[in-house]
Amino acid sequence: MTRIILPQMVTRGRGVIINISSEAENGPRPFLAAYGATKAFVRSFSGAVGAEYLSRGVTVQTLSPLGVSTNMTHNLSPGLLLLGAEDFARQALDTLGLSSHTSGCLSHAVQSFLLHVFLCNRFIQSQLAIRLTSLIMQFLRQRQSKGPEVACPSPPLPSNAGWDS
Repeated sequence: MTRIILPQMVTRGRGVIINISSEAENGPRPFLAAYGATKAFVRSFSGAVGAEYLSRGVTVQTLSPLGVSTNMTHNLSPGLLLLGAEDFARQALDTLGLSSHTSGCLSHAVQSFLLHVFLCNRFIQSQLAIRLTSLIMQFLRQRQSKGPEVACPSPPLPSNAGWDS
């Protein structure tokens, strides 16, 4: 998509590209390896394209939210930590031009800061965290196998890559 629209932006001498990543971009995530890796790619790609085209008037911003109520999160009820998609989009647009990389809103910025302070990547990759994640994933799979409790179809949960014990 970037390859298609970028030449038109360069010709006009202005344009905006907003790519959506995730907090999962910040390090290995057991049981979410492919998801975290693709989000890390989005952040790296956006940073490189943004640096290459800044002098040509093109702004590239990466949003790395935490929880947003969407089909992927089974449309959980929005609250203090989880924003609705429309609220998140509105707040994220307010950050355009302020930073090339942002969590998109104040609530997620605070959550991201606290995650990095209290749950460093070493803990996330520890045996304790992997066991806790495994238990949570097993619980979610059991719940999912009973049938979705929401009106939208549920995406399959990621494989636990042999970490069952």
